[in-house]
This record gives sequence, structure tokens and C-alpha cells, in this order.
Amino acid sequence: ECALPICVDTVFCEWCCENAVWHSRNKRPGTKLIVRLHRFEAFRDFPARVNWSEVDALIVVSDYFRDRMIQAFGVDPARIHVMPQYIDWHELQRPKLPGARFMLGLVGINPFEHKRFDRAIDFLAALRARDPRFSLTVRSVMPWQIDWVWDNRPEDRERFLAVFRRLRSDPLLAGAVRFDPAGPDMEEWYRGIGTILSSSDSEGCHTAVMEGMASGCLPVVHDWPGAASLFSPFVHADMRSAIEEVIAFADRSDPGPARQALGDRMRPHDVDDFVRSFLLL
Repeated sequence: ECALPICVDTVFCEWCCENAVWHSRNKRPGTKLIVRLHRFEAFRDFPARVNWSEVDALIVVSDYFRDRMIQAFGVDPARIHVMPQYIDWHELQRPKLPGARFMLGLVGINPFEHKRFDRAIDFLAALRARDPRFSLTVRSVMPWQIDWVWDNRPEDRERFLAVFRRLRSDPLLAGAVRFDPAGPDMEEWYRGIGTILSSSDSEGCHTAVMEGMASGCLPVVHDWPGAASLFSPFVHADMRSAIEEVIAFADRSDPGPARQALGDRMRPHDVDDFVRSFLLL
């Protein structure tokens, strides 16, 4: 008899949460079970409760999470496939807007201890102390629009408020940061961005950096766990060490070839290639 309401050949668990736990314990003979794990689940109790001997393929988004699943949960390395998040590479191939070379971009600032908005602001201030032509555009839902961020984390709320007070009071920052509301038109938004920042303490594969690079942005990435395997040599223990590179990149007389080279690095992560690789698992 089939252990599931409908007999199927393949079960795909997009998240390694309770769904993966249940399917790994109730899989019928002959069914292939594929699980995709993100950063969100990697540090919760779900992976410890999965019966990994019944999982035929595990997809992770970086080498860091592959190594963690092997070391922490004994997953067979032969069953693990590193496949960073897919992007719509072709849609991101759009010409930059005038002035994009001097615009930094940051996507998402919530929650505070994850995205570290303060680190991005520190970088902007240090950069503008050297070259005041640069500004920052932040594309994000604001923290007070999210109940669990603003109402349930008073320490984080105060840290956010301290950053916003600094944006008004610091002469290096006043008028240099613009906030754009979240929306679906990211491909068009990247046209106005010349450098994409990742100031986080932790990420899975940080899709915003992949999309930014695909659009021709120079990445400046804080050294969060797993960043180097994805974005080396653009990863920095101290983001301020990238200041010279950012200025030099913006001052190129013809940035086109350099931007195309960055974009080409992300070409293998196009959604069509991802789907083809997934179907071969």
C-alpha cells in the first residue's frame, strides 16, 4: 500500500521543516525524497529529526551549509548538492542609469541582528569621508511595519532608532541615504545601483548580491559564514577595506566590460539552469 494519500514517484520538500521530518519517516518504497535546506532551518531542530537515510538528495545553498550538514548531522556527502538560489539572469541584463556608479544599494534591513544595517552605515560614512559623491539606497520594508521586529524586540528597536538618529545628525550621512519601499520590480531597481552591499552577520547565499552582480554591480560583502565560497574575492573582514576598490570601480572611464564580467559570474545561477540541474537529481 502507498503510505501517502496519493502514490507519487518523487516528493520535494522546499523547506527542511516539519514537512521534511514527516516525509523522511513516512516515505514509501520506491519514492525519491528531495529536500532543500535554507539558512532558516539549518540552525533549528528540524534537521536533527530528519531520517537522513531516507533522503535521496539534499540541496543546500552554499559549501558552508554542505559542510555543516555533514559534520552536524552525518548526511552522506554524495547525496548533497550545492545549488545557490536561482536568479532571473536575463531579466537583470539592463543598462545602468546615469549616476548609478556612485550609488550603493542595500536590500533588506530586518531583523537588525541578522542584516546589520549599522555596518552598512559605517561603511557609507567611511566611504563618504573619502569621496562625498557616493550615496546609499535602501530597499526594504521598514522595521516598524513588522510587528515581531518592532514590538517584540525592544533592544533591536533601540538599535534601529540609534541608526536613524545618526542619519539625521552625522554630517557625513545627512541627505545621503534614500529609502525605497519593497516591491517586485527589482530588475529595474538594480539599474540605479553601482555597488551592492551585504553587511549581514549571517546569510544563506544572499540572493540580493547575486542579483546585483548579475546586473553589473560591484559587490562588497561582509565575511559572514559561507560568503567566501560564493563571492570571493569580494568578501572583507572589514568592509572598509573595499573603499579604494569602490572608488576605482566608479571612476572607470568605460565600466561596461567590468560590469559584464561581474554579471557573467552569475550566469550559471539563472533559473533555467537551476531547473535543468534540479531535474537531473
